[in-house]
Amino acid sequence: MQLYHCHVCRLQFYDIGQAAEPEVQKTPEAVPEKIVIAEPAAAEPTLIGPTVTIRGRLSSQEDILVNGEIAGDLDIPANRLTVGKTGRMRGDVLAAEVVALGTVEGNIDARQKFAIRASARMTGTIRTPSLRIEEGAFFKGRVETA
Repeated sequence: MQLYHCHVCRLQFYDIGQAAEPEVQKTPEAVPEKIVIAEPAAAEPTLIGPTVTIRGRLSSQEDILVNGEIAGDLDIPANRLTVGKTGRMRGDVLAAEVVALGTVEGNIDARQKFAIRASARMTGTIRTPSLRIEEGAFFKGRVETA
């Protein structure tokens, strides 16, 4: 049977469709089976739900959607952070892209772009090459364009 690895949920599983086939006895010089890695069709962001509070430093290699609260620094330099309408981010952020729909308090280093939507409240320093602030959004702080 073929062993598969899922990068999203980190599970290992076998293809049971091959279980119906009879086992062929291998000779010592037989080449081992290749490991096939199952890739997700479309990467879903990691969800921090509305009842979840995370305190401390967080790093990831995935996009993150915050509908709960993160109180601490966030390090995702090659990925996107989205703070949902019910989300709250308090701390320093390093990300490729940041979209704020909720509350953000801290220093934001968005390597590609940062968008503050109409429902957002942002307090702190923003460092980004591209900034968009929608009408109705609240922003108090400093902006550095890189």
